[in-house]
Amino acid sequence: METRRLLKILNCNEERRCRAHLSCKYCGEIWRKQRFKNFCDVFDSISLDGEAYYLIFKAEIIANLVEKLEKMYNFINDIRLLKKRNKLDFIYYGRLEVSFKKEKLGFFPHLNMVVFNGCYDILLQLARQHRLKVWRRRIKGGKNGVKNVVWYFLKFNNIGVERGEAVRIALNKRETIIYSKHFTKKDVNMQELAELDFRFLGVCRIRTKEEIELRKQIREERRKINKKFKEELEKIAKKYPEIYQQP
Repeated sequence: METRRLLKILNCNEERRCRAHLSCKYCGEIWRKQRFKNFCDVFDSISLDGEAYYLIFKAEIIANLVEKLEKMYNFINDIRLLKKRNKLDFIYYGRLEVSFKKEKLGFFPHLNMVVFNGCYDILLQLARQHRLKVWRRRIKGGKNGVKNVVWYFLKFNNIGVERGEAVRIALNKRETIIYSKHFTKKDVNMQELAELDFRFLGVCRIRTKEEIELRKQIREERRKINKKFKEELEKIAKKYPEIYQQP
């Protein structure tokens, strides 16, 4: 990494921002608020009919970061093409996020999307064409529930400066936000960010360090149990292929 850029990131402050939103937590939080303000400016004026869903599209392949991003952008570019051709008439908003997980073989690019009115069949079909896995969940809580999801997936991923810079280089200045024709992108100043309404977050119960650690241990135990269950079930399936044979 270039030493000059590294020093700029490490010495970032309110007066001299580095604007490295993938590497610097301070600038990452400002980027998050700016995108969230863009979202809310339109979303607050929309009347929602039907249900809202949270979708995550992911390419769980063994490849390097550049190859994983290319696979995701092939999917994103097809969405943008459908939008340009007026084939997507429903409301959607999403972000291509890159986290780092050892169990996911390193860098893990995935597209988060909120889709309104349940009109996502065309996206699922497109995901199948690109051989992407899809996770989905109906969003409860009305508009506040949707805002919670969007605020969550716009978060800063604290993966370290070097990894953050690796993601920046691999992205090669490509936009990570994707949205329907209902939304727009505009510059947001600091005064506007100070006026953000965070009541949608509600009141969060404070957790002790002991509870946080306990929850972490339980999650790890559940992960091990699920892995063990899957391995043992595969053994049984091999033993009784006539029962577990896929149709």
